[in-house]
Amino acid sequence: MILLLVASSAIYTAKAATSGVDSEEEKRTLYVNGVYTASVDPDTFVAIVTVETQAAKAADAQKANADISARVEKAVKFTNKLSTVSYTIQPVYEWQRCVDSDYRYPCTEKPILVGYKAVHTYKFETKELKRGGEALDAFVTAGATNINSITFELSPELQTKVQLEALENAAKNAKTKAVVIAKGSEVTLGKPISISEGYYYVPMRYDYAYDMKAGGAAESAPTNIIPGQVDVSASVSVTYEIF
Repeated sequence: MILLLVASSAIYTAKAATSGVDSEEEKRTLYVNGVYTASVDPDTFVAIVTVETQAAKAADAQKANADISARVEKAVKFTNKLSTVSYTIQPVYEWQRCVDSDYRYPCTEKPILVGYKAVHTYKFETKELKRGGEALDAFVTAGATNINSITFELSPELQTKVQLEALENAAKNAKTKAVVIAKGSEVTLGKPISISEGYYYVPMRYDYAYDMKAGGAAESAPTNIIPGQVDVSASVSVTYEIF
């Protein structure tokens, strides 16, 4: 696990009205922002897989798609979760253009219906990261037409655990900075006036696009995909009163 600590701070002077007194007293504050970033090994492999079929009739496109989708849903034999992201059947048009320069016959450019397209998009998830490439091979062999992307993510359970650890370390870093700055500035650190937190996490995404229609073949799908680490960042901002 790789760690990165960053902190920023500032001392402010603000005026606070004293209850029941006309005069105002100055309140000095110290603002500290602690940031903690950890690089974490992901525990979930995710792929977006699409089955696309086209036919002259909507019913034929739907039937062909259902046949391939049934094979795709049974393709991966190890532990996984496969869920539908979207399913659409829509008309396909080609644009008729006027290519003749003969103006004896009027010509109007217009879309021409040429068929129907059925698209079934799945989200594939597994904790067996080392077998991700094997899953992609299986999908393509079963008839999947597109593998749109793959990502390495943190499961909700792991994300919560890492988030809490990152926030705790960011808070500790902010407090350490505040103590050092107060000592160096020869002021006394009071209690926190306000505390706020932030959290940032981005899955490791690969712009992997496999398209059978583009001339691919099952043999070209990767059989060994190695995950990289993902960054998780937390920040804690604290405003202390100083004397």
